Amino acid sequence: MKLAKIGLASFLLGQNLLEDDPEFLTIEAMSTEALTTSEIESALAATILAKRKSYYDVLEAANKDNEITPWISWFAATAIEAQQRMVAHVEFLIARSCGPG
Repeated sequence: MKLAKIGLASFLLGQNLLEDDPEFLTIEAMSTEALTTSEIESALAATILAKRKSYYDVLEAANKDNEITPWISWFAATAIEAQQRMVAHVEFLIARSCGPG
């Protein structure tokens, strides 16, 4: 449920900001991070920032069609990607802390 709330808040924020605003993605990443508390959710903000082209495409389509379901699906898939990145990072840190061999 929290993921859906964060996705909806992110969508509503995106509706109020212009795509050509150079500060938009920074604001979006900061707002997503402000809505969240854990490291995985901070990773979500970074993943959204990295996927800016698809972010704009899905946001524009949702605004045109006035249908949020594709946006929530995109947001959930992006959250899963962020989680996978975080797991890979944690595995890297564990391997690094164990040292060679």
